[in-house]
Amino acid sequence: MSPIYGLLDLVEYGLLLLTFSGAPWVLSKYAHVTVDLVTSAVPLNTAQLIARYVSILGFCVSLVVAIYSLEAVVTSQSHGSMIRTAFVIPEWWVLSIMPASFTLLALEFLRQAISPSRNFTTPKGL
Repeated sequence: MSPIYGLLDLVEYGLLLLTFSGAPWVLSKYAHVTVDLVTSAVPLNTAQLIARYVSILGFCVSLVVAIYSLEAVVTSQSHGSMIRTAFVIPEWWVLSIMPASFTLLALEFLRQAISPSRNFTTPKGL
């Protein structure tokens, strides 16, 4: 019973890929974990205003991370950095999912800031 060669690396890369590629979709479906302690206790107009500001903040943070992660990809590619584990692959292959994902997240946050479609009237909490 010997372990499967490279399985740990494949699982790590798979988790990275699935997490970063799924995040924009989850955000677009409002399926992420939310803490509605404040928004459930304020009037509807105020809750929508808070949601808009949070979306603007999310847009800004996602854009900054996208820019810095793109810089990391370009630097890794220009230096020819390699990941040497069970597989030997260029580092930028692994890093390239981040700028793509955070760019999509920034676009989704921007869409939600411009036209929030979240329904604040549904029951919340436990």
